[in-house]
Amino acid sequence: MLTIAGVKSWLSVTVAMLSLAGAGRLGMAQELIDNGDFSSGMTGWNNESIYFSGSPYPGGVSIVDDAPHAQSLKLSGYEGTNYSLLINRDVFVEGLVGPLQVSFDWKVTVKEPVLGVNFVFFMFYDGDDQVIGKIVYFDTSRPSYHTLEHLRLWGGTAPVDAYVGVQKITEVFDWEHVSVSSDALPGMNAADVRRIYVQLFVQNDSTRGGEMLVDNLSVIDTWLVDCNSNGVHDQFDIAEGTSFDCLGNGVPDECELAGEGCPYLRGDVNNDGDIDEEDVLQFTLVLLNLDECGCSVEAADMNGDGALTVHDVRLFSKTIRCHLGLRGAATVGISAIGDFLEMSREIGVELNLEILLRAREQQLILEPQAMTEGLSSHKHSGRGEVSNPGEAASD
Repeated sequence: MLTIAGVKSWLSVTVAMLSLAGAGRLGMAQELIDNGDFSSGMTGWNNESIYFSGSPYPGGVSIVDDAPHAQSLKLSGYEGTNYSLLINRDVFVEGLVGPLQVSFDWKVTVKEPVLGVNFVFFMFYDGDDQVIGKIVYFDTSRPSYHTLEHLRLWGGTAPVDAYVGVQKITEVFDWEHVSVSSDALPGMNAADVRRIYVQLFVQNDSTRGGEMLVDNLSVIDTWLVDCNSNGVHDQFDIAEGTSFDCLGNGVPDECELAGEGCPYLRGDVNNDGDIDEEDVLQFTLVLLNLDECGCSVEAADMNGDGALTVHDVRLFSKTIRCHLGLRGAATVGISAIGDFLEMSREIGVELNLEILLRAREQQLILEPQAMTEGLSSHKHSGRGEVSNPGEAASD
């Protein structure tokens, strides 16, 4: 049974540019395993050696120079005891895009010939801590027991289409490089991965100890989102305050375009390129069906669900506060329109339309206003102007 050890910690990230340009996105690579080359010794790794009989030997772990690897991890079993040596770590992640590139170098110098097994294990878990993918390479003296199917089930069953297993049988071999793309696990969506568990294992019986060396353990997310193409991952832009994320969905606001044919941000209802107090009046006109211009209507659909609802009203108020530096939360215990009116007063916009707005709120609750194809085709009438609904319908 797998043991989950280690303290949850965010690992330092190394970001390198790759030549992977696409529509609105920039390819980047992110190394997810810190100290996978053991350049900092055992930092970040856990030693969970298990002793089944005999006296408790010290863990057979050392950092060695084994050409061409200046620093590699050596796992050594012991003669005369039933012994398992387990080195592991957890890597907690979110916001992966994929595909993931898993790689490592390994070498077996001594093979325990009766019951032993050496393996390198990568397990991928979702937010519910369920196994959704697995990669395992192993060298066993018991091929009828350590089968590919047994390792797929062991420690948490991986889906058949999200599993890569490679079996060697009682082999001693020099350094081998292994590289596996998550494309080989079509049943696993990298975006669902929240934890990566890495395990290195040497087991032997009482005959003699096995010995394995590993180095350069790596999991790389090869495609990260940089929607504003500034060379920095979107999550870093948001965390460092370079970009707003007023909707709280992990997407920089400058990438929240209203829709095809409307290159305006959600919330920029007057389509002037800014999200500010001048959008409040235009949003009000859209709410009251006094502005049916396509791009104004689409920019007012804050959650992009194709309908104008009270949820959009709350999100609009939140977005205006955010962009104007009023970071406070919505007023507790009042309706969406009540919060909208309170936000308007906070920024100095007096609407004097409370009765109409509250009546409209009840209509939106009962029957959300759909964003129709007809509205999407209307031309904008100009900043702050009101389109004649009859004229708009005839465009």
